[in-house]
Amino acid sequence: MFKNLRKFSELSKSQKIHIVILLLTLFFFPSKLLLEWSGRNFPLKSELHYSEGVLDYEGFGVTLKSIEEPSKDIVFSCHYTAFTTRDSGSCMDRKNIEPYLDKPAKIGWYFQPDFLGFSNDFPQLVTLEVEGEQKRYYEKTLKFTKDANMIFLGITLFINIFWLWIFMKIVYPKDTIYEEK
Repeated sequence: MFKNLRKFSELSKSQKIHIVILLLTLFFFPSKLLLEWSGRNFPLKSELHYSEGVLDYEGFGVTLKSIEEPSKDIVFSCHYTAFTTRDSGSCMDRKNIEPYLDKPAKIGWYFQPDFLGFSNDFPQLVTLEVEGEQKRYYEKTLKFTKDANMIFLGITLFINIFWLWIFMKIVYPKDTIYEEK
């Protein structure tokens, strides 16, 4: 595949630009994958923190209203990475949580550790128990994070291979027509 690739100094300006774009693309997606890797430092079941209260929904996600301090609400995220925004980590949409609103609940959660200067200040929901009935399980959440990582890894590999193919089959050969030395 690289047999036609000449020394970088012998390439035309447009070929050099295409190579830089290709390298940036090949760097960007794995970097994003590294930042978005779900469940980094995912706790053991015994390391979860638990909070109890009344279940609510804040438009962003699951909220637990404290029984002892009704003015104290805890908003939970389900993004499981340090690289997140408020809107990217919604646990459930309103229609799925509607039957459980205003009912006593117990949530198992953890804080995602900072990574490369990024932080996620929202507690990460791992388990959900409503009126004594388990609605979200530790094992299911752990499997979800692993599956999400594999899907994102597959997409990243596909995009990188696709960009490399475009460069080697389409961009690079056509560039030889327009030599700009």
